Amino acid sequence: MNNIDLHKWENRRMCDILLKYPRVLSLLDRLHIHLELHEMTVKEVCHKTNTNITLFVILIESFLDKSEHFRGKYDLSIIPDLVAYLRESHNYFLEKKIPYLNKVLAQLIQKFKHPQISLLKVFFDEYCQEVQQHMSYEDREVFPYINKLYKRSIEQDITHLDFSMDEFEEHHTNIEEKLSDLKNLLIKHFASDHGNFLKTQFLLNLYDLEEEIHDHSRLEDDIMVPLVKQLETLTSKDR
Repeated sequence: MNNIDLHKWENRRMCDILLKYPRVLSLLDRLHIHLELHEMTVKEVCHKTNTNITLFVILIESFLDKSEHFRGKYDLSIIPDLVAYLRESHNYFLEKKIPYLNKVLAQLIQKFKHPQISLLKVFFDEYCQEVQQHMSYEDREVFPYINKLYKRSIEQDITHLDFSMDEFEEHHTNIEEKLSDLKNLLIKHFASDHGNFLKTQFLLNLYDLEEEIHDHSRLEDDIMVPLVKQLETLTSKDR
């Protein structure tokens, strides 16, 4: 039983949703939805792109619902598509978003002549390294485990897997907090008539990255973890 209202979204035009909620654009990019939308509804777009409409609606609602916990009861069948989306989100952050911010930062550093300007690069590189380590761990350990667990539940294979969601939660650190020092450094220092526009653009994109990382973490904590724990419980009962 899904704790979402498909009827609320499936017949709405995708273009109307994007005009009202522009942040959904990055969601389409991660789902590889790159077609001309015209007057197509959410249902039509998902059908044409072979996108799981239930997951798509969950993602939209998780983007829009900023309450502390976005939890609900969802069908276990969305797990493979959810994992694929989370993995693609990692590619989005590591191969698109962060490299773009690095380019803007390089231009910003070139404009400023402050003796401490190199600290910005140090702070940002440290943050990027932590993000890369965090996401590599999930790609290497967590997502393969979830896919194997789901496959074995379908095949009723009760072979023990040497991992669990409890272990994941122990390692799931908050990577958003590391941005605070960088934002404080930028806001409190480094004023310049020549580089202020670049500084503003970098900060705005930094805040955007922070919000996207926050949404990503909530999706893992409030949807992925409860779903997989439910699957673990069902699998253990079958043994």
